[in-house]
Amino acid sequence: MTYVIYTILVLLGGLCYRIRGGLDMPFTDKHFPLNKWWWAVYSTIVCWYIYHWTTASWVWTLLITCLIATRMSTQIAGWSKYVAACCWGKVDDPFAIEVYTIDKVINSLHITIKGKTVYLYEYPFLYGIVGMGMRGLLLSFIVGLCFHDVKYMLCGALLGIVYYCGGLIDRHIYHDQSGGWGWGEVLTGMYLTFFALLWW
Repeated sequence: MTYVIYTILVLLGGLCYRIRGGLDMPFTDKHFPLNKWWWAVYSTIVCWYIYHWTTASWVWTLLITCLIATRMSTQIAGWSKYVAACCWGKVDDPFAIEVYTIDKVINSLHITIKGKTVYLYEYPFLYGIVGMGMRGLLLSFIVGLCFHDVKYMLCGALLGIVYYCGGLIDRHIYHDQSGGWGWGEVLTGMYLTFFALLWW
């Protein structure tokens, strides 16, 4: 029974994260209302589930903190350049600023072989995976502090690979009109929910 509940929670996580990203309501061209809050509220519900729906006085502070942290973690900085590289293999301008600290690191990464220098941004998929991994780490670390969970703090490091898989689904299985971005959001929500529930 627990596995059934976990599966449902993981699938709902994918839906809520996709709504956060701008999923249109059925039969309309409008986003779900308050779409940026869906994932934050859902993560808070999952956090409460993890703590067995306790009504102890301390849990309310935890849940409010989780709601704020989840909302902040997705809005504190952008990631469009990295996601586009993960999904589409395209970096229009690697020196355009998305997240200054991340860009400063990944734009300087290079190797030199026999006098020839090759920079990471010359390989867009890899550039996106590394960049989104760093941005994902920022996202998951903030929320993981609320969950008191080190594995969740670190799981965001693989979000670049998650979005890359979204691009693969779009190219080889089902085209979602966003070049895999939408699939990446669904997979991200499922992935983060899975890690929140793992080992609890």
